[in-house]
Amino acid sequence: MNLALLALAATMTVSPVAAPADGPRITAGFAPGTIPGTVRYQVSVEGVAREDLRGTLGPLRNLVVVAGPALAQEVAWRGDRTAAITVLTWVLRAPGPGPIGVGETHVEIDGRDNVADE
Repeated sequence: MNLALLALAATMTVSPVAAPADGPRITAGFAPGTIPGTVRYQVSVEGVAREDLRGTLGPLRNLVVVAGPALAQEVAWRGDRTAAITVLTWVLRAPGPGPIGVGETHVEIDGRDNVADE
């Protein structure tokens, strides 16, 4: 089951959410878990470096939260400029076989609600 879960997670990604030209770029998707039998669901917000960023997972399909969200921040080079990136990560596991998914995940930035769809 672990290999099937990881294979499914590797194929599931989310397109960037449309944001205002001066707003953040938000992407979300699954990554292999570091704990056996788990996957990570990560929401990456480029253009925002704040610790008060809030994330709320949407409805979970065949998944339960093991931990999270954990918050990480980094600075990356994009050509000749730097970009602040904040990542919210949840550790999830499937209680049984079957398809997995996360519904609309909301990210609040400066009181403004942003949504990343599965």
